[in-house]
Amino acid sequence: MSRNRSALPPSQLRNVAEAELARVPPAEAPIRSAEELLHELQVHQIELEMQNESLRHSQMVLEESRDRYVDLFEFAPVGYLTLSREGQIASINLTGAALLGEDRRKLLQRRFQHFVAAEEQAAWQTHFFRAFHKGEKQTCELSLLRRDGSVFVVSADCVRTTTGNTTPMLRMALSNITERRHADLLLKEANERLANLAVAQAADLREMAGELTRAEQRERDHFYELLHDEVQPLLVAARLSLASLNECTRPQDALRITAEACRHISQVIQVARTLSLHLSPPLIWEGGLNPALESLCRWVKTNHGLEVDVSTTAEAEPDEVALRLLCFNSVRELLMNVVKHAGTAHAMLALRLDRPDNLRITLSDCGRGFDPAAIINGSGLAAMARRLAMFGGSLQVLSEPGHGSVATLSVPLRPHTGARAGDAGQDRHRKKA
Repeated sequence: MSRNRSALPPSQLRNVAEAELARVPPAEAPIRSAEELLHELQVHQIELEMQNESLRHSQMVLEESRDRYVDLFEFAPVGYLTLSREGQIASINLTGAALLGEDRRKLLQRRFQHFVAAEEQAAWQTHFFRAFHKGEKQTCELSLLRRDGSVFVVSADCVRTTTGNTTPMLRMALSNITERRHADLLLKEANERLANLAVAQAADLREMAGELTRAEQRERDHFYELLHDEVQPLLVAARLSLASLNECTRPQDALRITAEACRHISQVIQVARTLSLHLSPPLIWEGGLNPALESLCRWVKTNHGLEVDVSTTAEAEPDEVALRLLCFNSVRELLMNVVKHAGTAHAMLALRLDRPDNLRITLSDCGRGFDPAAIINGSGLAAMARRLAMFGGSLQVLSEPGHGSVATLSVPLRPHTGARAGDAGQDRHRKKA
């Protein structure tokens, strides 16, 4: 009866109460005074008011709890779904509906499998079976299709749940990992590019090591030729001249022999000086790249007849001695190419800063020119380009048969901070020596 009373509207409660009172026999009705009845009614009224206040407070707590649930469930950053044993969507939050790109009401009772990409249907069936039969949390990554045809990737966490005596259901949380998957692909591609670059650099280093070995051997052969063809004959001639002196040699003959020996020794000294300048020009250490190149151009004119117009600027000076040597040796090699192949007696060399931290060296001539496409990997120009690239520089050659050539070296002025300190120490050591 109490359950039926609670279901009645307030307007009918009085009628029900009067009917209940009428059923009570008069003998059983307690005889009370009007004051007692009034007191009891007032106490009962206060109790009812307190109960009503408690009910209102409980209602507010329930509403707050409901709002928190709605906020946590409906607007969670991941999609929440409940799937039946047949794989139909029994419930889904707003985030899940937004992920699938459908109205929530249209998603209910639809099979989740319809949103799985065709190539991953088998993987989803396996994942669904394991989640339902193992009862443990199962995680997989799936490619899903929206209604508009767009594809996105999710991480699906599934666990079986049973409430009371109801049929087991599958709770599933969907996290959109499309951007993470894209970032993983970009990272994988970057790693592959780095691996390929490492392989290419290793090949370049091996080739460079071979070139250095061959260059070292060529220098040794050059030194051998100098010693064998120039230094040794002069020393032998000086020794033979001096060996002919004895106590019987006339003074005028002794003076002539001594003068001849001095001339041979002077020639040896000149060859040794030229060799030392070739190995390591002192102006690189003492004055810098600009004076060293000016001296090189004078040497080229004296020894090979090539007139070189030099244009430099004081700011175009690398900090590292290694960079100075690289630029000096590269320009010397380019000048010797002009001497050997250009067929001209005039060239122009210019040093400029194309940026505050980048040096540009240009060597141009009006000689016979050549086809730059014919440069092979084993050539001197190709080796020079690789050496410059190791310092962050580059070499560009513009030429055409019959129209001269323009070679441009681009080198950073200060690519390595730590190396400059080492070069400074070498510089101080060199000056002390």
